[in-house]
Amino acid sequence: MFSKRKIRAAWLRRQKRKLARRQERRSAVFEPLEPRILLATDVSGPIVEDTTWSGTIHVTGDVTVNLDATLTIQPGTIVKSDVGTLLRAVGTIDATATGSSPIIFTTTQDDSVGEDLTPGDGVPSPGAWEAFYVDSGTTHLEHVEIRYAGNRFSAGNNSGRTSALQISGAATLRDVQVLDAENTGVYIASGMPTLDRVHVE
Repeated sequence: MFSKRKIRAAWLRRQKRKLARRQERRSAVFEPLEPRILLATDVSGPIVEDTTWSGTIHVTGDVTVNLDATLTIQPGTIVKSDVGTLLRAVGTIDATATGSSPIIFTTTQDDSVGEDLTPGDGVPSPGAWEAFYVDSGTTHLEHVEIRYAGNRFSAGNNSGRTSALQISGAATLRDVQVLDAENTGVYIASGMPTLDRVHVE
């Protein structure tokens, strides 16, 4: 026969095991979430000196690369633009990437790449930002995607439609894709740019 002391000790061991299993289940269900740190860099206004972009870039207002400045964009960089904003190269933009690590220009509503900049699920649509203007003969785009551009005001605004990529000069574009533009994908306003494997869809 078991003594009362042994019976009680066995009961305590069982209770401890039950409590441990219950705590494990609660930890699995209520595991605390780590605070989220946004890694995007906000940019707006003129670029007046040599600058490098990497990671996720959040364009909050029109960005112009001035005449004597060079903007270098690293492979794998994601540039996300707010509604109605534009990027213009008067100076030089060197966006040279690779097939496995392209540079992507898109809308803040595009959650498929880079940092998620929307409070809920983003819904990207053609014309979600204005355009990429190349007014420089020294700009080089290689393995670049331009998504959801083509409206000066907002997606679907009939009076704001514009070309997603507009070129004035002798820029070089190689392995460039213009995707889901609201209006014309590529418009050559002037100059003699070099276009090699430029795809519009």
